[in-house]
Amino acid sequence: MRKWRKFLIVPTLLVLIPIGVRCFAPQHRPANEPQYQGRYLSEWLSDPRVFFPDVEFVDEAGKEAVLAIGTNGLPYYLNWLCYEPSETRMTLREKLPQWIKRHHAVSNWLSDPAGWRAGYGYRGFEILGTNGVSAIPELTVMLNQTNKPYLSARALGVLSKIGPQAIPVLKSALDNTNRTDRWKIAAMLRYMGNNGYSNTCGPILVESLSDHDPEVREQVAKALERWSPHLLTNLPAN
Repeated sequence: MRKWRKFLIVPTLLVLIPIGVRCFAPQHRPANEPQYQGRYLSEWLSDPRVFFPDVEFVDEAGKEAVLAIGTNGLPYYLNWLCYEPSETRMTLREKLPQWIKRHHAVSNWLSDPAGWRAGYGYRGFEILGTNGVSAIPELTVMLNQTNKPYLSARALGVLSKIGPQAIPVLKSALDNTNRTDRWKIAAMLRYMGNNGYSNTCGPILVESLSDHDPEVREQVAKALERWSPHLLTNLPAN
């Protein structure tokens, strides 16, 4: 592309993208979004001290707010998780030079507010933990929407945070040999095993020791090396 065209395109982007932000970004939260101590649920979750730290070190006031709102927040979390970024947005995120992406308006457009809310939904489930168990049916549907990879991946992550009652759902997904993301499911079972559920996840992964997918086998081997090395070496575990 000739330089003069680049000089025309870049200013155009800087003008049009802020307009797009104003036109298409969510302007209003639902009127009935739950509140705690005068702040909306999304306001609590957008606080960097709540959104970014590990759950163990989350801001106590924010954690208290999410737990106080409890399962009343589940419909909002599920709705927020459904965000699927457009191919145009993802392509621009990859192709635009860094100096353009650092422009405030461009950065805001690339970081779609709906995308942030998807993160809030994930974070809310993470804080709720096993209290989110009633959402398993909806999350199962999301997990199986493999034509929406971002949604499916978020659902997989959320299910792993809910705990043991979600493990049968993950096993069913792992057993579906038509899926191309089975290694991610095996990795998530491995993660759950590392966090206290190895007795439940172990037998499921053992069944996949001879799986046709090498990436699944790799995740199984990594898990069993930690939990049950004798299954791989045929030697007694230490």
